[in-house]
Amino acid sequence: MSRTPLQYPNKYYNRSRELIHNVKKAEEEAFKTVERYAAQKVNRLNF
Repeated sequence: MSRTPLQYPNKYYNRSRELIHNVKKAEEEAFKTVERYAAQKVNRLNF
């Protein structure tokens, strides 16, 4: 007899929280990368 997701709610809840955390972390990293790239471009223009 197979079990349904409703019988293991915490497993799926924790997995979705983990995915949301990973997305937020990726967004932060992408923003830092864009900031770094922009700073390099600005520095090249200034000097």
